[in-house]
Amino acid sequence: MVGTRSTVPTTGCVTGSGRPAVDTTTPELRAVVSDADGGSLSASFEWWSVTGTAPIGSATVSGLASGATAATGVPTGALATGGNYRWRVRASDGAAASAWSSFCEFTVRTTAPPAPNIVAPLFRETAGAARPFDLSTYSGADSWLRARWPLHEGTGGSTTDTSFYGRFPLTLNGAAWNPDGAGASLTFNGTGSSAATDRSVVATDEDFTVTAWVRLPAGTTGTRTVLAQEGSRGSGFFLQYTGASNRWAFGRHAADTDTAATVAATSVATARPGVWTHLAGVYDGINRQLRLYVDGLPVATTAFTTPWNARGALVLGRGKRAGAAADWWSGGIDDVRVYEGTLGTSEISELANEVGYEYQLDDAPAPTSTTATGSARVVVTPATVGARTLTVRARNRAGQLSAPASYPFDVLSLAPPERPETATTPEIPCVTGPGRPVLDTTTPTLRARVGAGEGWLSVQFDLAPIPYRDGFHSADVSGTGPDFSYTVPPGVLADHVSYAWRATASADGEPGPSSVVCEFTVSAPEPPPPAVRSDDYPDDGWRYGGAGQPGSFGFRPGLNAAHRRLQLGFHEGAGNTAGGEDLGPGVTLSGGAGWVADPAGASLGLNGTTGYAVSEPGVLQGDEDYTVGAWVRLTGTGAAATVLSQEGTRQSLFRLGYSRTDNRWALTLPLTDADNAAVAKALATTAPQAGVWTHLAGVHDSARKELRIYVNGRLEGTAAYSARLRSGSEPFTIGRARVNGAATEYWPGQADDVVAFTRTLTEAEIAGLAGTSGYVYQFDGAQPVDVPARGLARVVLTPEYHGEHTLSVRRRDATGALGEPTTYSFLAGTTGAPDRPSRLATEPATDCRTGPDRPHVDTATPRLSAFTDDADFDDLTTTFEWWAVDGDKVGEATVSDWSGQTVSVEVPAGALAEDGAYAWRVRSADAGAAGGWSQWCEFTVDAVPR
Repeated sequence: MVGTRSTVPTTGCVTGSGRPAVDTTTPELRAVVSDADGGSLSASFEWWSVTGTAPIGSATVSGLASGATAATGVPTGALATGGNYRWRVRASDGAAASAWSSFCEFTVRTTAPPAPNIVAPLFRETAGAARPFDLSTYSGADSWLRARWPLHEGTGGSTTDTSFYGRFPLTLNGAAWNPDGAGASLTFNGTGSSAATDRSVVATDEDFTVTAWVRLPAGTTGTRTVLAQEGSRGSGFFLQYTGASNRWAFGRHAADTDTAATVAATSVATARPGVWTHLAGVYDGINRQLRLYVDGLPVATTAFTTPWNARGALVLGRGKRAGAAADWWSGGIDDVRVYEGTLGTSEISELANEVGYEYQLDDAPAPTSTTATGSARVVVTPATVGARTLTVRARNRAGQLSAPASYPFDVLSLAPPERPETATTPEIPCVTGPGRPVLDTTTPTLRARVGAGEGWLSVQFDLAPIPYRDGFHSADVSGTGPDFSYTVPPGVLADHVSYAWRATASADGEPGPSSVVCEFTVSAPEPPPPAVRSDDYPDDGWRYGGAGQPGSFGFRPGLNAAHRRLQLGFHEGAGNTAGGEDLGPGVTLSGGAGWVADPAGASLGLNGTTGYAVSEPGVLQGDEDYTVGAWVRLTGTGAAATVLSQEGTRQSLFRLGYSRTDNRWALTLPLTDADNAAVAKALATTAPQAGVWTHLAGVHDSARKELRIYVNGRLEGTAAYSARLRSGSEPFTIGRARVNGAATEYWPGQADDVVAFTRTLTEAEIAGLAGTSGYVYQFDGAQPVDVPARGLARVVLTPEYHGEHTLSVRRRDATGALGEPTTYSFLAGTTGAPDRPSRLATEPATDCRTGPDRPHVDTATPRLSAFTDDADFDDLTTTFEWWAVDGDKVGEATVSDWSGQTVSVEVPAGALAEDGAYAWRVRSADAGAAGGWSQWCEFTVDAVPR
């Protein structure tokens, strides 16, 4: 007898006007069959048009147990979109058959596919040359695409991953190419052929989807795996054919062990041999389910509750059991895709409906039709040079065609550019995956060298974060080549984010092949805002100086000042001493050391023979942590030279400078204070350049017993030691060293911005010291002023009035980018005239603005307010004036109060006109003098409701 029936992808059995609509021309028909006598049963299906008098197709499913579900798929071409259909089924035990069931009905209602994408290399050679075009339809799931292998090459021992990153090429191991009208596919012999990546592609303990087109030869037996990702002992998942039941399955082992149970979602309908079938397997980690799709239909779901991550290669053509290769695939495989995340039924249906295309070159008499398994590669041969257009439509299983997509191109007689060779500055290897190198800058330079090509060339640099979601960045650089470079501007790259990039060369607007994809991770935290200090006008809330009295203000990189023992900016420019920052120790110039002026301010000049500068004893302890650094300029490389050291009796505690023997910057640590002492030496990779300002930093890490040397903010060398070090209490010295008891290695050149810390600075802090090229400041809202600097800067500013003043300072890095501002506020005026009023407000508005941004007030009698103060604490009379913008004075009012108060006046009724724009200012006076006028504030009267 026949029991429950259903039409997949819908459910239930309905007739008449309530019949369901299916979005496929190949639905699956299912029915439960049973027999009281048991035994083996068969089920015969017929499908009819609703108004037909005879069936239009039939199928029989055999070998069914009583109570089993029989299923069959309606073959392609049997049904048409818009048609109404019915079907019925009966069971047979071979001796007798049941009556036909009642009919179930459905309507086919499919939609046309989206217009296809067209990708092609450019025609750049003589007319008559054949060139391929790759055709595919866009799926909304493509943003989650992890890897894709269209398998169009048709030759060679590998195949390309055409997803954006392209990180997972497949190497063929006995798999053979099978060229066809849609490009090519791979054929596997069922005994020992496969294709594999060199690493895992997807995390199998998280959501993922895999899809493939497959063709199973008739008579295939045994278990055959299409696609799997390997663990140590078994496959992390497998998409396969199960010969024992003649069905498709998507399954997983419960653990990576030889004896782990297997869980699989298995199709109800049997597999059809000899035809291309689309399979999709989905692991849904949230719902802990495995789902199987066949030709876009959801045919099976089962629970899976023990996910684990298979970290081995992704393999086409076999699985893995008990640590050995197993379940070799026999037949064809095409267009394999791996997605991060769970694809839905509509998305998988889109992929399964990519079954053909029609294409036509503009001068062809009629379009050419081709079948496809997903994407397709077609070859066209233009006969003449000139502008041409290829028009393509996608075709689905219902035979519906998409809207046309057009690809205009030029057939030229020029040689195409070759694939670019790429590199970066700073130099790093081209690596993808977990071993990708680290860049300590957000503004690297991407470089490309382009080989053969004619005419004007353009290179497009593409950059995208990993994993790709948004943030794609692209830039074009043009010229005659062969070398092209692009420096990534500030704000594009983020700290602690990985990126992939590639370069594509074009000639006359036609792109050639792209370079290989390279990856890197950015580790370049933004330095903190700069530190601002003034001994003349401290920001402590007390009053200093006054109007017209200049003051000195210092700017420096805003790193943590903890354990800073010495910092020298050499701003004096004259004399035989240099003062330390923040009341720290200074140095005395000796032996002919002097001063050198340049656009970035004064620096310490050293003659290379006798000149040096010395600070107080015991700045650093040699057996504890310390960091030393300086901006240096070396005028010659003919002899070893030390820029920073701390004296010892026979050997300096350390030496930072130039090693002539190695022709490198070096941090040298004598292990004892004896003649000819053994040393530990950290050497930089950068060779010094005479006449070039360079930032050097040396770090002694006592816990690790390690030396580190940084050049221009980048770690370039390390050295380890094991000896127990001396403490040291001798003077800190700039410009020479002590070796075997003698003063030597005098520095020829300049030094600036010297620092010494009794802690190990982080890489980010050292990068902040080295990456400062200047500052931009604004004083009391005036125009910004640029100050070139090497680390430290000092400016002289003169307050123009008594009262509160604001200084805003930004650090500029080596690329010219400005960092976050530091706002420094102070009070000027210890006696005399009252302060200039501050904290101005136009009520009911709350701020003070001018120009197009002036606020609108909804009253013709606004209240004007200001904070007034006086260093002598006198009583104040405050005068407010209001004027028409670009006009005459309209009125004024005065108010008296103690100093240190907020005072206000209300503009009287009738003084202001609707829609009028007004400006106002205020000043205070005591019994002896009047203070300065405040800045102007503006407003517009908007009192009448609109």
